[in-house]
Amino acid sequence: MRRERVLGQYFTPEPVVELCYRMLHALNPNASNSSIMDPACGGGAFLAYALEHNITSPDRLFGIEKDPEVAATWVRTGLKDRANMFVADGLCPANRPIPPSPPLPIAFDWVVGNPPFGTRNLKSDPDFEETIRAVQQSFTIWRRDGRRSPDFASYPVEVLFLERFWQLAKPGGYVGIIIPDGILANARLSYVREWLSDRASVRVVVSLPQHTFSAGGASAKASLLIFQRKPVPAGRIFTADLESPAPVKGGVKHLVALFADLVSAERDSPHPNPLPPAGEGGSPASDSAFPIPHSAVDCPPWGVYLMEPQEPGGRLDPAYYHPKYSENLRALRNLPNVVEFGELIEFTTYGQVGTRVFARSGVRLLTPANLKTTDGGLVIGVDVYRPERFVAPGSRNDPARSRLRRGDLLLSNSGVGCIGRPAVFLSDEVCNISQHINLIRVKGVQPEYIAVYLQTRFARLQIEREKCGVGPSGINFDRIKSLLIPILQADIRESAAREYLRLTRMPM
Repeated sequence: MRRERVLGQYFTPEPVVELCYRMLHALNPNASNSSIMDPACGGGAFLAYALEHNITSPDRLFGIEKDPEVAATWVRTGLKDRANMFVADGLCPANRPIPPSPPLPIAFDWVVGNPPFGTRNLKSDPDFEETIRAVQQSFTIWRRDGRRSPDFASYPVEVLFLERFWQLAKPGGYVGIIIPDGILANARLSYVREWLSDRASVRVVVSLPQHTFSAGGASAKASLLIFQRKPVPAGRIFTADLESPAPVKGGVKHLVALFADLVSAERDSPHPNPLPPAGEGGSPASDSAFPIPHSAVDCPPWGVYLMEPQEPGGRLDPAYYHPKYSENLRALRNLPNVVEFGELIEFTTYGQVGTRVFARSGVRLLTPANLKTTDGGLVIGVDVYRPERFVAPGSRNDPARSRLRRGDLLLSNSGVGCIGRPAVFLSDEVCNISQHINLIRVKGVQPEYIAVYLQTRFARLQIEREKCGVGPSGINFDRIKSLLIPILQADIRESAAREYLRLTRMPM
């Protein structure tokens, strides 16, 4: 596990490999003996599957892995003798070229794989300086992030691998890559999506369940992204998201069969785009000639829907476009006196980021664990005594900006299962908050009313849609401020606030 954390190696379950190849075959059914490259192949899951299922001939199969300990497993699995395998840095071809025996193609029909992500970055590279020079010479994606020279020591390696996969594909060739959901959703990585839209046509995004890499001890949330290198026209994007805890394995064939039918219908249509016009949120309209009921395709346990090509930098995570979210927003916008949360926020911040240094006494430090919940999951206040943690007054972990006042609204901003939990701070104890809680001071409305509303279906669906991240999900300031809040009649708001205060006094 330590090795996985350092190198970002999370090896790919076979159902995910199968899904990737079946999707690629549906897009390219007449391809024969395609050249296939995995430039971060690890133990070779993608390559071994291709051999076992005769997807291409061994001489057309190529793999690169930097870690010699992992590459040593190729002998045991037979990959070493059956495919073209190299121990080299697949990320940086400019300064460490691959030995030309056998000859290595410059570009490939399919580039597939699950490159490192989540924890590894370039600073773990023993040849860091040399690698940085190669990145600066051979890559362009990092130039889009708004900084003349980013901090390469902490630059996300998965972003560079995304460009490397694209580099290795032929014009019109396909890339099938497992990437963390942050690339698809995070606002700070919108430049990555802009870069990709200039160079490729996204064809498929399949959201993988949180537990996909749990066998390796990872909680990383990832997706399968398939795109075609330009010049090819942009088209509808097929997206799928597991709507239940079901394993990927059980739904692969059903999902791929549906996708193959859609691709075939589009290919055989005399019109350039036979698919229906999209409704709000990128979902197909239900009254089109294409049989899609309720703006989505019936393919349990998958939620399947088609998206128009997104604006450069737009979100690509499939769940964001689920019809339940657009229907919820439509209902809210039809109500009177609906405002964005940002209009009600006077001040907001979160606790100190980084390492915590605890003390025996001093200022109480509150985390999401201090938010009291009922057995049914209703959040009914703050318990400042359990769990009990202290930080030294005036220390780095006790910034003045996040010291709490009575009446402050607390909102859990990250964490599996607790994101978006709200509570009103009603104590006179001296307390501060961790980085996983947002402090929000509202104006013109009772904080207790907001705490009640944020636990309704209308708010929970918005929070669920806006959260994003690689491991534990999170929601940032901008997305919190965009939440729609209905300002009900004064007597209703007061009644809700009184009931909330009553609940906070209930013994737990």
